[in-house]
Amino acid sequence: MNLLLKMHLRQKFALLLIAMALPTVLVAVFYLSQSNRAVSTARNELDGARYMQSVGSLLARVTRHRTVTNALLSGDTSGRLEGGRLENYIETQIEQLNGLDTELGGRYDTNSIWHQVTGQWHQIRANAASVTPEQNLKDHDELIQRGGDRFGVGVGHGSHFI
Repeated sequence: MNLLLKMHLRQKFALLLIAMALPTVLVAVFYLSQSNRAVSTARNELDGARYMQSVGSLLARVTRHRTVTNALLSGDTSGRLEGGRLENYIETQIEQLNGLDTELGGRYDTNSIWHQVTGQWHQIRANAASVTPEQNLKDHDELIQRGGDRFGVGVGHGSHFI
């Protein structure tokens, strides 16, 4: 108390301002920190959704490819042109997803899964004319199941969807 009596009015006023400003500064710092975390989480979720949407689109095309190649292997040649278009479209999507995998695969720990999926696709494409319809269905089903499940879990956990 003696200290306050010895202080000039300007010094007392400055001390009062500091005492009042300190809680305001602390609240602002905590608010900005929390806001940055929320923005980071939202950005992570959006990136995960973009990645999953692209993978889902690819797997939808693989599903269609499964149907067309099964018909071809069963003797229906009317879908040969569509099968070729689907394969080209899937290859284009794979190239686009390679870029997304480079950007986001490390964050979501999906690089190895992506390489397995693309390897399995290339194997399916190479063997498409020489397998039985049943094996064709089995190979496509494995790719669709593994790709969907593994990407869903990897990206879901990594982007905090799950």
